[in-house]
Amino acid sequence: MADSLDTIGVTAWLRDLSIYLDAEHRGCEALDAARAALAGVPGPVAPREAPRTSDTVEAWLDDALHRAAAADAALAPLAAGFARLVPALRWYRRPTDEPDPAFEQGHANAIVIGGAGLATLGTMIVGVSLLAPGIAYPVHRHPPDEVYVVMSDGQWWRDGTAWWTPGPGALVHNRGGEWHAMRAAATPLFAVWFLTGAGR
Repeated sequence: MADSLDTIGVTAWLRDLSIYLDAEHRGCEALDAARAALAGVPGPVAPREAPRTSDTVEAWLDDALHRAAAADAALAPLAAGFARLVPALRWYRRPTDEPDPAFEQGHANAIVIGGAGLATLGTMIVGVSLLAPGIAYPVHRHPPDEVYVVMSDGQWWRDGTAWWTPGPGALVHNRGGEWHAMRAAATPLFAVWFLTGAGR
């Protein structure tokens, strides 16, 4: 299993992610659990679910990764490494309470670590979200804390705050149970996120 993780690029991407967090966000307490998990050895997911892409990924992911690398040189290895993972990922859509064709066709999520992902690291889940231009991710909340690494431009909201634009390379920390949302403006929004404990 270790060989297959190396082959599809998971081990290298996790290493680059750990290096990035240590270099760019050292001392951020919100990342303590993620750092501790990243220090471990990724384990197998069995059986691994078959890869699945989406129209949103085909249309917008390359653009988002290019923008991330161009906006912040420190993000370039993460963007390049993630591109190598894409063929192995199983992309999915978030269910909605009411039909929302624009959102359904304009977003995609994938789990990299944990759940239906490519490997496990304790109880941590590492995933990604992609929004096409003009698409908003609905207001939602969940029990575990969540930390986003913002990879490309977009707007973010949290209960008690106005919408803001953190910019590529910034962190967004939402505490467990806190209502939050995000939306893409004129360009695609792409972010890596960490959950510890219960799943998304």
